[in-house]
Amino acid sequence: MQLKQPRRIYDALATASCTLLTAAPHAGLAADPWKVDSGMLIYAEQDRVNVVEPAVSARSSLGDDEFLSFKLVYDTMSGATPNGASATDKPQSFTSASGQSQYTVDANKLPTRSFSDSRFAGSVDWEKPLSRYMRTILGASLSSETDYTSLGLSANFAWDINNKLTTLAAGVALSDDLVQVRGTIPDGLTQVPAYTPTANGGEGDGEGEGMASKSKTLTDLLLGVTQVVNRRTLTQLNYSYGQSNGYLTDPYKILSVVDGTSGETLDYRFEKRPDTRTRQAIFWKSVLHLPQDVVHFSYRYYWDDWNVQAHTFDLTYRFDTGNQWYLAPHLRYYTQTAADFYKHSLVDGQTLPQFASADYRLAAMKSMTYGLKVGLPIDAKSELGMRVEYMQQTGDNHPGDAIGVQRSQDLYPGLNAYIISLTYKTDF
Repeated sequence: MQLKQPRRIYDALATASCTLLTAAPHAGLAADPWKVDSGMLIYAEQDRVNVVEPAVSARSSLGDDEFLSFKLVYDTMSGATPNGASATDKPQSFTSASGQSQYTVDANKLPTRSFSDSRFAGSVDWEKPLSRYMRTILGASLSSETDYTSLGLSANFAWDINNKLTTLAAGVALSDDLVQVRGTIPDGLTQVPAYTPTANGGEGDGEGEGMASKSKTLTDLLLGVTQVVNRRTLTQLNYSYGQSNGYLTDPYKILSVVDGTSGETLDYRFEKRPDTRTRQAIFWKSVLHLPQDVVHFSYRYYWDDWNVQAHTFDLTYRFDTGNQWYLAPHLRYYTQTAADFYKHSLVDGQTLPQFASADYRLAAMKSMTYGLKVGLPIDAKSELGMRVEYMQQTGDNHPGDAIGVQRSQDLYPGLNAYIISLTYKTDF
């Protein structure tokens, strides 16, 4: 079940670049043969999605500043996700793209679709010096779930100048993704079919049918510079450019078609998004080492040709308690504008737009995340950590263009989520 726009390609590129950049001042230092990080992430949205994600990564020194890294992740996902339809004052029944499964949502409730799925992801990175002042990381990744498969490749390069006080970086990442749906992938903005149960009377959701698929490709480029300002301050500035092409629509999302006077729901149509998307972002981060504590602050500005613009502010203060423990309070603020084709519903009788989506992730919204990490070094080479965070996401739940009964409905119900992360790091 595809829950969100895939960011694996960007994450891989950014992670590899940060590894190159932050390692620059320490090139040539002896390394332990193996560094192993393991952890468990628990993500729980109130009345919606639950995710449990164990992960393990390992980094091995091959000598002469050459390293090999592995990462394995396994997700289990379950719960309910909004299907895109508007809440209304009457019960609603929905069918799948094939018309062979049906579910009902009570009146005045957010229409959601139940699901369960699992995902396996793995990646490998090879870091190698090209010369005394240049290094590279070459990476490959694979991610697979029931209806989504992604294969990615990445290459990152770093060049140290100014007595290794300045590091220039460049990277490229490519991903070839496959979206799969049992039965057929619906055409955008066509009517959702009526319920037609299978011959034996069951609700098969396309059971017995083959898998239909469509593909998309993602390309990301990154340019960055890291500067050692002084012995206590490190700063980084990155620019990233991305291009997505192919099937970018979510085959599970629909829109309500409502009466232009009463606002009552009359019909449903599948969403449709453009088949290209150009993404750009500027990211700035600074790390300040105080006499005992460390402050991390970052800001990211994102924009794309879907008219989504986003600002992200992130602040972490690592406080050394003086008795081995450390505390790291975390605060994150995020805000974005809506995509130019976002609509909470369509009006019956009006000309259909070229593109339309009621996916709340493309709406104007903002979120706040509050967190605290507790870390305990076990010895010189091992550390235990636990992070607890609470995220609150809000949007325009009573938009000005709501019609009739829609004015009494919450058209953007808030999202509250809890995040718990347990980690163990050790060197061998």
